[in-house]
Amino acid sequence: MESGTGGQIDRRLRRANELLGRVEAALGRDDRLCLPDEVTIEPTNRCNSRCAICLPYRRDPLSPAPPLGIMSWETLERLAPLLRRARRVLLTGNGEPLLHPHYLELARWVKARVPYVYLYTNGTLIDDALAAGLVAARVDLVSVSLGGATPTTFERIRGIPMAPALAGIDRLLRAREAAGGGLPELEFTTVALNSVLPELPALVDLARARGVRRITMPQLLVPNPGLEAESLFVNPQAGELLDRGREYARAAGVELQVWDWPPRPARCAAHGGGTFVAFNGDVLSCAAERHVLGNVADSDPLAIWRSSGYRRLRRLLRTAPGEICPGCPAWSGDPAHFRRAVAHDRRAAGSFDPAGNPRPPAGAA
Repeated sequence: MESGTGGQIDRRLRRANELLGRVEAALGRDDRLCLPDEVTIEPTNRCNSRCAICLPYRRDPLSPAPPLGIMSWETLERLAPLLRRARRVLLTGNGEPLLHPHYLELARWVKARVPYVYLYTNGTLIDDALAAGLVAARVDLVSVSLGGATPTTFERIRGIPMAPALAGIDRLLRAREAAGGGLPELEFTTVALNSVLPELPALVDLARARGVRRITMPQLLVPNPGLEAESLFVNPQAGELLDRGREYARAAGVELQVWDWPPRPARCAAHGGGTFVAFNGDVLSCAAERHVLGNVADSDPLAIWRSSGYRRLRRLLRTAPGEICPGCPAWSGDPAHFRRAVAHDRRAAGSFDPAGNPRPPAGAA
């Protein structure tokens, strides 16, 4: 078969799988015929920054440090069945993905199987070789997390200097230009904070100067009470400041996407067509790491996707989300749930027994 025709058939199959997943979710079908449409793969949960706003692992300084590690090739290769009909892979978990010593090899392996591969990074590790490798691997999108538009705000939020991040961005831009332009697309991601709102014009200027056409702003999930004042949901002027920022961005030819503003209920990844695989092979319900569905070292990943535990999780997310995922703003759309993030991470994740019944974390009372 001609490769072009084969590619068209593959795209149609992936699109059909996506539509099947949407129909099954809309009909409340918990036993899925579809395969995952989007897969998040965590190369590592290690990080070289110390973000004040980081949700995983930063909530309780008295808690034991979580297990840290990198994904092995054996674990990655076990994921091939999950990628059979996936349209997108996020090759980033709760860590700095470029700390994986073989990140480019991982990206090439995934890109050979999935049409769209993207990552989030703080940008500080992008040297000339890595920049050229990301371009050569045809990674589709690199989203660089910026803590603000000024060095002072950036370092206060991210816990690292701003200059290395900007240098990494510029290296990636030069590598892309040297290759004739095109991929990867570059965007900025900046968490919506009250201290960042006055810097929106300067942030837009940073983007425009580098030809970056999109800035995304997810809402803060407050990791501890001391940061509640940074939540836009406690600021009566936030809407006005965001409107000014959007207007400035439009005039500059930059798209400013603000997530969950105003907040509204949304279908979570675990209820839809997505799944999350941690560096050690644990299949988790979502990036918030609330529930463990299995491990690919012990089970076929598609068997986990169609397991009684996953079916039970989907049913509870549909019928009783407050019971299975209390305090999550994804299903509730409640601003209070952004301001008081529930302490869920993989140290405290529950799981499901073979019959599909939820069970508490190990060591829970």
